[in-house]
Amino acid sequence: MDNLSRDLNSKKIDHNIILLNCSIKNNFFKFNNKFDDCPIFIVKNYDKESYVYLNHKKNYFRLAKFSKDTNIKLLWVKLLEKNQTSYQLSIDASNYNKLKYFTGLEPKILSYMQNKIILEFENFYNNKQINFLINFF
Repeated sequence: MDNLSRDLNSKKIDHNIILLNCSIKNNFFKFNNKFDDCPIFIVKNYDKESYVYLNHKKNYFRLAKFSKDTNIKLLWVKLLEKNQTSYQLSIDASNYNKLKYFTGLEPKILSYMQNKIILEFENFYNNKQINFLINFF
């Protein structure tokens, strides 16, 4: 993993080594696996419908409505799809360091109130993806 990370960095390829490490585990793209350090894909019912969730520790993140044709790998790639974007983001102050760690950026703090900070954020991840990263790990 360290060598791969160095290679990707030398080629200026954006990556997240933690999520990459999870996605190469055997059976990662199967439902109801058991990993201590990675999220797992599960199907949960809600209001007579079934949905695919990512579960890690006590956190759940809904990805999509479940069908027999659900492609877990495609959901994972779509979740981590990257497009350059700029927006304001509101997070708990305690998550600021996690955000810096996962993105490699230091977003500008616009305001702080009641333990929430508003950031000016320019990154490849959107608001939903950022909240997934900082709340899951």
